[in-house]
Amino acid sequence: MSNGRFYHLDERDQLQEMEMTGAPVIPISAEEFLNALDTRPANKKLDLSRRWVSDLDLSGKDLSNIDFSCTRFERVDFDGANMDGCDVKRCFFVDSSFHNVSLTNSDAEEASFRGIDLRGSDFSGTDFYSAGLEYSNMEGIITDEKTKWLGDGVPKTGAFLAWKIGGNGRVIEMLVPAEAKRTCSTTEAGRCEYAKVLTITSVDFSETYEWETALVDDDFLYEKGKMVYPANGFDPYPWMSDAAGIHFFTDRDMAISFGTGYYK
Repeated sequence: MSNGRFYHLDERDQLQEMEMTGAPVIPISAEEFLNALDTRPANKKLDLSRRWVSDLDLSGKDLSNIDFSCTRFERVDFDGANMDGCDVKRCFFVDSSFHNVSLTNSDAEEASFRGIDLRGSDFSGTDFYSAGLEYSNMEGIITDEKTKWLGDGVPKTGAFLAWKIGGNGRVIEMLVPAEAKRTCSTTEAGRCEYAKVLTITSVDFSETYEWETALVDDDFLYEKGKMVYPANGFDPYPWMSDAAGIHFFTDRDMAISFGTGYYK
């Protein structure tokens, strides 16, 4: 059983269809946005979901307890804002500043923070499952034991088991040694410096094999009982999903779902 939230293909398509046929993303002016903040009722979550906001200074604002889900922010300054208890699920932050923001106890699942300045922001208690963080500046960010899916989907120390699907649909079980460098971003997927191939089986365990090719490179072999090293080395930067290394999943079902096209 996976600890993550992935869906089979038909379920994923239903979710995407619902997303596309739902309420449209509505542009909102700076004046309208600020007026909504100033007039919001006390102790009630403000709904500013599915909006399109641009060229707005929200630095130092109290933005707590707001539903921003599926909202697109372009060139918005959030520096120093309080966003405790916000829903930013599937938000897009584009050319925006997020320096020293308190995004605590929030839902940031599938949000895009790509290329955003997140320095010094507090993410205590926030869920980042499948969020995009490529090229973001995360220097000095604050997390706690309740922060979820922010580079913690892979054990930071010790040996562990990992799985992937090969080019012929075979399941490759690997041991990532304690000494091997490893990294991950915001899902169960990760990369490592090297690994040992333990078993190669069919999805239902009914057949075993001695070898399997890589999913994206027919010339790269995984052989039972042997160590495998990435041809292009290992990149320790955690937030790129396609960086160099041996790619894997910490959940067998997740690996199968990804390798067979049933990935969210």
